[in-house]
Amino acid sequence: ADYAENTWPDAVPGFRAAVETYFEEARRVAQTLTRIFAAALRVPDDYFDALTDHSIDVLRMNNYQIPADIVLDDGQLGMGAHTDYGIVTVLWADPVAGLEILPVGGNWYPVKPAEGELLINLGDLLARWSNDRWLSTMHRVVPPRDESGRLIRRRSAAFFHDGNADAVVSTLEPCRFAD
Repeated sequence: ADYAENTWPDAVPGFRAAVETYFEEARRVAQTLTRIFAAALRVPDDYFDALTDHSIDVLRMNNYQIPADIVLDDGQLGMGAHTDYGIVTVLWADPVAGLEILPVGGNWYPVKPAEGELLINLGDLLARWSNDRWLSTMHRVVPPRDESGRLIRRRSAAFFHDGNADAVVSTLEPCRFAD
């Protein structure tokens, strides 16, 4: 095995089963999206299958809960600005403020997911495959506050579908520019 085994808490009955179910459903969403991406990029619908059949998929569960006795400096972040480097990220998050995106040439824009909805972010590999026609959005998490300025809890579950470690990534033929 290339990866360490997951460690599961014994004190929370049903936790492992629930997380494994979410992981498989998020993977199904990501695989469905890669077929849609293939069609939109004018390659066969199954093009990405051979590049993701043993994909490095990771589920990162975040709990942005800051103890009441902690004081944050202005501008201190819960997660700094970054892009996702894989193919696609499927994100579930509380309907709590905190996530912000930076459109190209724009200013930071807050994104508050609606109850029961998922957010989808393209990764840097799609920029490479599409010759930068599709870009990963720069994003960050700022500590959310209530109306009185107190820090509030924010949770998310980010499923990263990153493709096979041995996949060859190069610009797709339909996306190459003529010389």
